[in-house]
Amino acid sequence: MAEIGLEGDALILAGDQGGRLAIPAREVECIRIASSPARYGSASYETRIWRTGTPGGLAIVPVPRAPGSYGPTMRNFAGWVFADGGVVIRGPSLAAVIVQMTWTVGSVTLVAVVLLGGAIVEGKWWMWLIEAFVVGLAILLFVGLRRSYWPRRVSRPDQLDELLPPREESRR
Repeated sequence: MAEIGLEGDALILAGDQGGRLAIPAREVECIRIASSPARYGSASYETRIWRTGTPGGLAIVPVPRAPGSYGPTMRNFAGWVFADGGVVIRGPSLAAVIVQMTWTVGSVTLVAVVLLGGAIVEGKWWMWLIEAFVVGLAILLFVGLRRSYWPRRVSRPDQLDELLPPREESRR
């Protein structure tokens, strides 16, 4: 557990057992900010930071029910990383997107394969129509998921607003 804050353009992580880590924006090669809406309860948020010359990334995940200063802190820090020429990415990890797409599109594709077998065996025209519909649905799901969930670079830091907890002034 750690408290996050900013000192100048540096992200400060102060551990609850006394440790302290400062990450200047100019040392950040890439920052990725993601959120997952929840059907029940609070949304979950995650920030990954990759520092130049340091293997692996640092994950920052706020407490779900009380994100506190996470939103404004990450919003400002990502803006400084962007200004210093670092890469700012929005969206979940590529692996998470591939798993989501495989599960969703794969299940519809499996239904399409089963229907194709039935259409070939039965040879009914309406079965081919259903097959075309299901294949079209699989294609639309793939394109839609790729456009909405695929991690991508931002061209302006304010594009991160929908992925962070609401600003204090918008809660009132």
